[in-house]
Amino acid sequence: MIKPDIICVWGRHMDFPLFRYNLERFKPYFNEVYIGLTNHGKLENYTQFLTTNVDAKFKEIPMGSGDWRNNAVNELLGYSTSNYLLFLEQDFLIPDQRLFEVLLNMKMDYDTVLYN
Repeated sequence: MIKPDIICVWGRHMDFPLFRYNLERFKPYFNEVYIGLTNHGKLENYTQFLTTNVDAKFKEIPMGSGDWRNNAVNELLGYSTSNYLLFLEQDFLIPDQRLFEVLLNMKMDYDTVLYN
């Protein structure tokens, strides 16, 4: 079975309880989880809560200039050493483990796989 690294960009002023739950629930299917925390100038800061309650490698991502999401993803790519990556957004609701069982057990004859 393929065990990809997950790359996810997360505003540090937000919490996604269902996404946190799914990261824990489906942890056996992943290698490493890299979460890039971005600062959008909001007063709320859940960094301490997230780093305590989510089993992931967190990286503070400077906003910089240009497209902040693109900058964050590209910075996170530098940390991953896996041959396979899974890019997730917090609003991607994972119905059940069959998604990963099919996706990660298939023969990889493609450079990219899209779930629609």
